[in-house]
Amino acid sequence: MTPWHRWLAYERYCIRPVVEALRSVPEARRLEPSYQRAVTLLGHLAVALECWLARVDGEAQSAVALFPTDLSVEEAAHRIDRALDRWEHLLSR
Repeated sequence: MTPWHRWLAYERYCIRPVVEALRSVPEARRLEPSYQRAVTLLGHLAVALECWLARVDGEAQSAVALFPTDLSVEEAAHRIDRALDRWEHLLSR
């Protein structure tokens, strides 16, 4: 396993409990600013992974919100998983 693949595995390992913690927040508390900020930061992680992937892979980038406020935990987690899958594919080439 290359250092890059270890890094990706570690990313997945670290993100999993964050996503689970956000999922466990009671519905009534999900409108609180602290929860919303945490979800925005999770979305930022997804966007950052996607942006760096595009830069490294030579893809054209469109303007994106670096701190998206319209993503749910599920959407952010899905985008992170997809980006990490794409990173693994890129690094395997």
